[in-house]
Amino acid sequence: MLGQEAPPLASQKITNLANDQVELVTEYKLSKGHHYSLMVYYVGAPLQDEEGHAICSNYDVTFSISHMSKVVSETKCPAEGEIPSMLTELPHSITDRDLDREGEYTFEKVVKLAYPEDFKGAVVSKRQGHRDGNMGTLMKTIDIDLSNNFDLSASIEFEFDQGLFTMTLTELVKDEGGELGAAQSHLQSPLIFKQNNDHFKSVRRELVADGIESKGEERKHILAFVDREPGLLHVINSDPSAKSCLFVNVKLHIKSTQKPAENLYVEPVKQQSVAPMLVSCRPDDSPTFLHGRPATVSFDLWFSTRPYAKDKDFETQQIDDLKDAFRLKAASVGLSDGARTELQLAPVQIHSSKKEYREDEYHVGVEFDISEFEHSATEKLLYAQLVVLEEKLVDQERAAFMTEKRLRDRGLPIYVFEQNDMEQLLKEETD
Repeated sequence: MLGQEAPPLASQKITNLANDQVELVTEYKLSKGHHYSLMVYYVGAPLQDEEGHAICSNYDVTFSISHMSKVVSETKCPAEGEIPSMLTELPHSITDRDLDREGEYTFEKVVKLAYPEDFKGAVVSKRQGHRDGNMGTLMKTIDIDLSNNFDLSASIEFEFDQGLFTMTLTELVKDEGGELGAAQSHLQSPLIFKQNNDHFKSVRRELVADGIESKGEERKHILAFVDREPGLLHVINSDPSAKSCLFVNVKLHIKSTQKPAENLYVEPVKQQSVAPMLVSCRPDDSPTFLHGRPATVSFDLWFSTRPYAKDKDFETQQIDDLKDAFRLKAASVGLSDGARTELQLAPVQIHSSKKEYREDEYHVGVEFDISEFEHSATEKLLYAQLVVLEEKLVDQERAAFMTEKRLRDRGLPIYVFEQNDMEQLLKEETD
């Protein structure tokens, strides 16, 4: 009927996200031969600051259309035993006995959820089929019961037209009466597109938690992977004789601090490596594609120990003295003549952070100002890559820093500005 509003197949509002972000994910099943129009409404009053000035609200919108026949083809189950089930392959619990000699636990594997057998445990709302589009949830939980404090990082990667996954880390703490009470201790990330490029269907959800306190029977933790749309595969392929499989890539890493909670801030951790090292650098996905023209770009560097500026006095040295050791190597292209210009920029902001109980982890954050290109009508940035001048950095013993081998082989992170279509750039440069 003309003008009739189509009810959503599924609608989810995700609020337990980092940085106070909120996700609204709505899906519709469209019929062949019908015409549709999508309307997006803003409901609410304008936001103002304390002085009465308007505050901008920022939105990142992704719009996708998938043919059901293609999704059915992509979710065909493989041969039996080829890919393990997520419900049986992921551990039910992680204890001290599951850690290796370094106090670490690692899981990284592609697993599947097979419909209908793996979905029999889904808790489905009674209102399924109503206008709220609630499909219930399918949850896989992992009990984490460690005697020492630990760091945790977990992620799940999936196709966004086949399911919607979230993660929670719940902390169970005994109160004075001995009863366990639950609280969500850490927040998950918003959906991350592969290489920050929404032309890929793969999205990733992450949850990173450092310095988690563990006190045996008094404090426990539960990590949960949740499919918020467990009925979607059945809606896409309603043939009762057909089997569908949802494939996800799950990564889980736990590192024990090797210290009980009462000694966490007392005893230092001995440094594992003799040579000071640049261990890692974020963003992890490189190249990382950026939307539009941002005013700044930033990087987070993990050093094995505190770096010092080689030519500065150690006693009076401040974090700003490290600015000379970092540069941003960038290239721009002229919009009129296609002329390419290479440039190097110094950081405008630098800060450091350190976990008091970890002497082998020292973070330095650097930020670069690229606002001159933000509104430029004559040129635009092609890419921007971090450069670390190792010869300017030493540790407290004046030993020179090295870059970890995998990071050195891969190269330091590089941002690519997404509005630059490669074919267009090649045409501009050859013209």
